[in-house]
Amino acid sequence: MQNNISNVIVFDEKISTYVFYTKVTKTFYDMYMSQRNTAPILDFRKTKYITPEAIPVLLSFGDYLSRLYKRKIQIVYTRGSELHNFFMVSKFYEISQKLDIFEWDDVSYEWYYKELRKLHKISYTNIIYADVEKIKEPMQKRDFISDCLRDRSKVIYQNVLSDTNKLPENIIGATIDAIVEIETNAIMYSQSHSFTYVASDRYGTKISIADSGIGFKESFLRNKRELKMVKKFQGVEKKFNNYLVIMSALNYSFEKHMESKRDDLWSLRTDIIKNNGTFKIQYENTQVIFSCNRCKNCTQINGKKDISICVQCLMRQYSIDTYSPIKIFNIGFQGVRVEVSINKEG
Repeated sequence: MQNNISNVIVFDEKISTYVFYTKVTKTFYDMYMSQRNTAPILDFRKTKYITPEAIPVLLSFGDYLSRLYKRKIQIVYTRGSELHNFFMVSKFYEISQKLDIFEWDDVSYEWYYKELRKLHKISYTNIIYADVEKIKEPMQKRDFISDCLRDRSKVIYQNVLSDTNKLPENIIGATIDAIVEIETNAIMYSQSHSFTYVASDRYGTKISIADSGIGFKESFLRNKRELKMVKKFQGVEKKFNNYLVIMSALNYSFEKHMESKRDDLWSLRTDIIKNNGTFKIQYENTQVIFSCNRCKNCTQINGKKDISICVQCLMRQYSIDTYSPIKIFNIGFQGVRVEVSINKEG
């Protein structure tokens, strides 16, 4: 990751979510601290490949920047490149235009040469906010948003998730419901659009959901909800603060699921690891990783009233190596991001 010109962020040959959390955020932070009033230019001319999971993260990053600087963010790229083609056919450009996120050279925009699988497109929470704001009662507002998103999600994601995988139909349905729940929360509580990419091929399924909203902690505080795991483990090292915020959000989801059997973050986590997958959730500078190898056969939480045992278990396994279930990065990144991967045996 280079930043040779003061407000130009030059991206690497390969962009992944890990690159965002370790390099892009640091580069932007350094730039912002030196000249706060100058919007960055994102330069993709060296980039040859972007992982599908990084597309929603890139859009949420752009959404955050465009709101911060109150203008579209300029991007530059190589015309006819694989990256340009992927941006084109995955609806990256289309969504960027509709939401006034990025701006670019329109001449380059029209040219592409290779088709992506038709099912694999980015989607976003395309809700007319004027309609939402007319509804004053919170639960009615939530139901309205959820119903709108569910109708769209069944059309978009049902075919993708059942395309080449062997996931049970009930798990596919529960996964769609969980995606809808996450997207609904982005609108209701994080005050943000949510961007989702779902792809399925012979190797398995990948799901990526990202928003650039106010995040878990501020959302809980505004809605006068208790961050229970933060309170319960308030004596731990300061570096685990955002980890405990994430686990408080998962604990709230766990409680709601136990109460109403609603498909949500916790149920998605559980379904994914039971089907040989990996579930990652990232907030600010911290990412928590639940894998089937680590969590599939765990029964300690059965019958419990909260997830404090899970909180302790992952903290005990924390380290600075690659396989740590908790990753703590140097710089935070506004919003919440969820990544799911399920291998072909899932």
